[in-house]
Amino acid sequence: MVEIQADVQTLVKKISSKLMCGVIRENEDGILYNVIGTATGVKTGQSNFGEWVALKGEFNAWNDKVNVKSNVIFLPEVATIPLEAALKAGAKHVDFGISVIKGASDSVIGYEYSIKNIIPVKESNRLEDLRERFNSFSNDEKRSNKKKKE
Repeated sequence: MVEIQADVQTLVKKISSKLMCGVIRENEDGILYNVIGTATGVKTGQSNFGEWVALKGEFNAWNDKVNVKSNVIFLPEVATIPLEAALKAGAKHVDFGISVIKGASDSVIGYEYSIKNIIPVKESNRLEDLRERFNSFSNDEKRSNKKKKE
């Protein structure tokens, strides 16, 4: 098994809360991990624990112990629902950035997940984003060349 470290981004088959945190302990409330990504699709299936939903796309998740990148991510339901809804509504790429938080609850397991949106969920227009970056670089280069001439 590959050792995963926080200071090195490691490519993994899938990202999950179990990978990011190991066994969730009752006394570990607060931010568990952060995720940025672009969701492009939804993957569903059935396991011994019931139905599952994963997002397909490009994702990076990290905390103080782990820094991983993958094309598949399993997020808590509270995070998956709005992303899945945006994709089902016709978005091709949905960008987001969240912190996954664990807090105490009266549920059977004794905790619940919540999320904090750091980068609001929005449909990505990758070509426009690249055009903006290109134009920004091009304008910076023009300014630099103009200063050299002066």
